[in-house]
Amino acid sequence: MSLLGVLGLKPAKNAPSSTVATTRSTATAQAGAGDAPSTRNDTVVDPDAPPQAPVDTGKPATVPPTVSADAGADQPPVAGKGGVGGKEVTDYADERKAVKALVDALSAHAQASHLSAELAEIATKMASANANATTAKWKAAMADLAEAKKLCAKAKTLADNWDQYAKRRALVKAIGMSLKGLDDKNANAVEVDIANADKMMAAKPQKFTDAMKLLQDVDNILRPGFQAKVNVIRNALNTIKAFDADVQSFLSQEITDGTKVVADLDAALAANEWSQVIMLWRTGWDVLGGAERYGQRRKAYNTQRTTTLADIAAVKGVPAVAPRGTALDGMLAEADGLAAHDTLKIEAGVKKLQEISTLCAALQKVAPTVADYGNVRTGVDTDFAALSSGPAAAQLAEPLKAIRTSLALATAAADTAGSLAGDPTSHWDVALKSVQRARADLDTAKTLAANLGPALAAEKAAKGDATAIKQALDALRADATAAASAAHADQVKAELDECTKQIDLADKALTAKNTAGAGKALAAAGKALAAARAIQAAHGQFVTDLAAAEKQLAELRALKTAKAITARIDAVAGAIAIAKEHDAKHEAKDAIASLRAAVDAVAAARQADTDRQAHETLAKTVTGRLGEVTDAGMKKTLAAEIEKAGASADALDFANATKALKATLVRIDEVKLKAGMAKKPPDPKLRDIVKGMMANGGAATVDSAIQNAPADSPKVLTELASARYGKEFSYEDSNPGVNQVTSLKRCCEVFATIPEDLTSNPSIKDVSHADAVNSAGGGYTGSTAHIGMVGRVGIKQKFGTDEEHYDPKSKTRVKSLPADIDENCKPGKAGDEEYLGFAAAHEVGHGVDDLRGFMNKNGTGEAYGGWIEYGGNVQAIADAVGPHIAGKHAGTSFNTSAESKKYMLDKLMSRPAERPPSATPGQAGYLKADFDAFDAFDKWHALATANDVYRRQGDCDAITIGTRIYHEAYPRKWVSYLAAARKKGLTGYQFRAPAEWFAELYAGWKTGRLGDKHPALDWLKKL
Repeated sequence: MSLLGVLGLKPAKNAPSSTVATTRSTATAQAGAGDAPSTRNDTVVDPDAPPQAPVDTGKPATVPPTVSADAGADQPPVAGKGGVGGKEVTDYADERKAVKALVDALSAHAQASHLSAELAEIATKMASANANATTAKWKAAMADLAEAKKLCAKAKTLADNWDQYAKRRALVKAIGMSLKGLDDKNANAVEVDIANADKMMAAKPQKFTDAMKLLQDVDNILRPGFQAKVNVIRNALNTIKAFDADVQSFLSQEITDGTKVVADLDAALAANEWSQVIMLWRTGWDVLGGAERYGQRRKAYNTQRTTTLADIAAVKGVPAVAPRGTALDGMLAEADGLAAHDTLKIEAGVKKLQEISTLCAALQKVAPTVADYGNVRTGVDTDFAALSSGPAAAQLAEPLKAIRTSLALATAAADTAGSLAGDPTSHWDVALKSVQRARADLDTAKTLAANLGPALAAEKAAKGDATAIKQALDALRADATAAASAAHADQVKAELDECTKQIDLADKALTAKNTAGAGKALAAAGKALAAARAIQAAHGQFVTDLAAAEKQLAELRALKTAKAITARIDAVAGAIAIAKEHDAKHEAKDAIASLRAAVDAVAAARQADTDRQAHETLAKTVTGRLGEVTDAGMKKTLAAEIEKAGASADALDFANATKALKATLVRIDEVKLKAGMAKKPPDPKLRDIVKGMMANGGAATVDSAIQNAPADSPKVLTELASARYGKEFSYEDSNPGVNQVTSLKRCCEVFATIPEDLTSNPSIKDVSHADAVNSAGGGYTGSTAHIGMVGRVGIKQKFGTDEEHYDPKSKTRVKSLPADIDENCKPGKAGDEEYLGFAAAHEVGHGVDDLRGFMNKNGTGEAYGGWIEYGGNVQAIADAVGPHIAGKHAGTSFNTSAESKKYMLDKLMSRPAERPPSATPGQAGYLKADFDAFDAFDKWHALATANDVYRRQGDCDAITIGTRIYHEAYPRKWVSYLAAARKKGLTGYQFRAPAEWFAELYAGWKTGRLGDKHPALDWLKKL
């Protein structure tokens, strides 16, 4: 059918019509415009035996022999012969020579093969002219030459027409060939147009104008499509060049490569190199397809980075936290590394920047605490050093030990806060609280040290003479009197009484000149006074701390939630009570420790208050929503769940209480969701319900709802999935049925196992499904970040040595991979995998590959298949296959002659290719060796471009050259990879192209089909 016939268009009246499509359906959209190619279009139909298209050489079936214009004619007469004068002879000879020159030019014309009838007619006229000249019929002879001359002019026009037609035909033929496999409807229609044009040229009379117009129509209709491919790549380049300078710098390689591709595209289009345009168009998408997304992602990173830099600068401007600037710079460098072009973990980089900004905010907020800590710590360290080396150090050993412990705790907390990557507030709070407690203890110790002078002097003088004892005794008596009138004297009556008693004994001993007895009593008096002073100092600290603790206890008891958090408040009250008991026993250390435990319990109680209030708010919301449940049994069940959550809250287990309440909300929404799903039409708020469920941790419930969606409504399913994954799900068929719903469910079942690679992936924007009978598969379009699933559940995917594929040559199933798969690379579990589900994981894998730019950066490495993509320059393939073929055919000129090199490139580029005479039987210079070599190359090329060649190990072996396998991965896209990589293969499809290598291994990993020892796991797990 012609192209207009394909499209159902009507030709203009009385005008030949091109059959080339002027509009395109979705199925053919890639051919005439700049739409991006799908990375995968691997719909599986089993068995699959596609017909082979006929080969058109562009030549007529037979080539008529060249006819000489002199055939059957004598030489012209000499002057005077036949009784005729010389002028007529001369005129005739000159004219005949002129006509002969025209005939010779026609015979040498490139299109002489089309002039056999015309040349024969001219030869007849030339023979008649000779015959008339021989009999001196000069007028008739000259008339014959005139007729011959007219015929030559007519033949020249005809030959020139054929020449023009041949050139235009070749141009249009090349257009059609370039579309083979990419847009077969238009490609096949071009063949119909060419055949029709050939008929016009062969008609009598020849319809040259009509034929040329027909071919020009083809050119006029299809050329804009190629121009559109150039434009779309140019536009993609311009889009990323419109980013700001920082993003352009980030995309500098894409801009450089894209600029070259656009220049090459312009040159290819100008040269009418249609196949090269398509090759370069594919290359352009490989280079620029994801670049705009990379740019947008990087732009978001740069925006956050500007904010974060300002936050870091603010921290550096605050002296108390400025030392953290170095660590913050290090974290910034880590973020830059994540967002670098070689890594492309841009979202992780943004998250790291946000963490830095959050930390900066925390540092600025905690800066006063840090400053306070520093100020307090400086004084404490000074005073502690003085006390530790002072005269009362021995008597202060116990409080100094406690202070040392507090300082050690403060140091540890400050060190942790200083090195922590997260919020250091709690650690600085501990550090400040510890140093403040050390300060309080130190103040008490200083007061004690100041009041211990007389007591210490008494202990020292006790070993001296009577005079020294007398002086110390007087001082001690005065200090005891002062102690008796000092604060908290009521706490030390016994100690002061003992001191007075010993002073009296010392006086009596001195009177009795009992120096030793006086000294002993003096020492005892000093010890009693020291104990009294210690108790007074400690009790003073206790009283101050007790007042603060009791004030906070009173505040807690006044809270609205006091009854609900009684256990936390009782902990505070209990600690205070224990502190009082210790104080009553003059157990100062334990009393202060208990008070401090009370203060710590206050913090826990206040947090319980906050948590309880949040619980009550949430519980009120949940209880209020019980009214939405109409089923009495369900309502009773949910009410019981709310009560259980309340019991958890009463037990101060707020985490489980919140979890239970959210689960109840999910169940309430589930009821609402099921009702909405059952409506005809479905509830328009399904998405909102799902989003609420997701916010409350209901992903599993939503997944279950998707699997239980009505069998007759893909709309319900796509609404649920769109809200579940944050991507737009759609279906493409006008009459969807249960098979489409089943297929969508299967895809979502797989997506539920890999949600993080779908929901947060900007390289996946939407997912569609189209129903198809007896097939399954999918495609990923990088330019639009679109996943398109197709087909139904039921086809099975095999792996490793079990996988087979249909071979159209033998009409049997053959092995897809080598028999000797590496032991570590054998499938992780036996049996088959449902193909549509595996393909769904595969397509997500494409999105992950695009997100990370993984194969673009790593694909050439041996561990990743050693892939090479050739773009618009396949000379390297010719350089490999040429010697490979020639080396097997001794005496051939293949790969050395210019004709053979052009032939190889033409075939590789999907251009019209013509064998030279040396490889064409019956032609001059024919060589059997050349014929065999060209034949071998054609067979290699046929396999290397055959459908699914990568799925047939035998064919892959046949096209292997050296250590590499070369094939056309997609129409006009040539690749090669290491042949040895197939021994590590999971599926044959893995070897179609670099992106498929990644996606198949990803799908194998996520479905458990990749063995635990497969080397690909090393890098897959680091994605």
